Amino acid sequence: MSERSISQVYLNALGLTADKPDLTFLTALQRAHLARYSFNSIGVLLGEDRPLDPCRLLQTIVAEGRGGYCFEHNGLFFEVLKELGFTVEAHLGRVLYNRNVEEPVMPRTHRMSVVTIGADRYVADVGFGVLTPREPVRLGDGETVHSDGESYRIRRNKVGDYLLEKQQKDGPFVLYSFDLHHTVPGDFEMGHFYSHRHPEAAFVNNLVVSRVLADERLVIRNHEVEVIRDGQAVTSPLLDKQDLVRRLHEDFDYRISEKDADFLFEKFCQPKKES
Repeated sequence: MSERSISQVYLNALGLTADKPDLTFLTALQRAHLARYSFNSIGVLLGEDRPLDPCRLLQTIVAEGRGGYCFEHNGLFFEVLKELGFTVEAHLGRVLYNRNVEEPVMPRTHRMSVVTIGADRYVADVGFGVLTPREPVRLGDGETVHSDGESYRIRRNKVGDYLLEKQQKDGPFVLYSFDLHHTVPGDFEMGHFYSHRHPEAAFVNNLVVSRVLADERLVIRNHEVEVIRDGQAVTSPLLDKQDLVRRLHEDFDYRISEKDADFLFEKFCQPKKES
């Protein structure tokens, strides 16, 4: 499949038409991708092969609707943006979740893109789970307030990395750090291999499924389901295997076999017992 057909299939699936490579179009693409395709670790937990070539990503994410995680979502998004005429670079980040913010020690296990439009640069990310910004975030001074009221900021830490912060009621929450060093495909293959094969990697040990819609954010974390609306989170437990199957279908448009649902529920969705 050619790159031209990859972008056309992608746009057709989202109901979008190619437009000039400006901030308005980039924003529309990011919103549509996040609302349609789930971020999830299901394929990792089921031991599936997860190749990163664009045609396979298009098949997995768009044609089969099975989603994936950052190396997959942002890998496909990068190819689409490039084909549509955006000036885009692929970069790696360190997932922080507010830890070791000033001197990060985590490995580079997050992929994202930086898009240049005119004199400005923007982080365009469709693969950070439930906390992913719905719209591009500008690199520069000041906050980026999005149409859904969410506010993000990018600043530098003491070692010179960029930090992507989400503004919350109790203060800024740092999602990840990144730099703008040159990357090659092998860098992403290395991070991807660790993230879906290393026995201590988060996605190897946890069921995570999320979707970012215009009016709510949905996430399954192991045995809990969380729905976030207007900044308020409501959490409930997964009741049984049938509840998992129903929620995956209705909330995430993800269809799963009974056998796979049995495996996931028994291994990851049982409440942890206190020792």
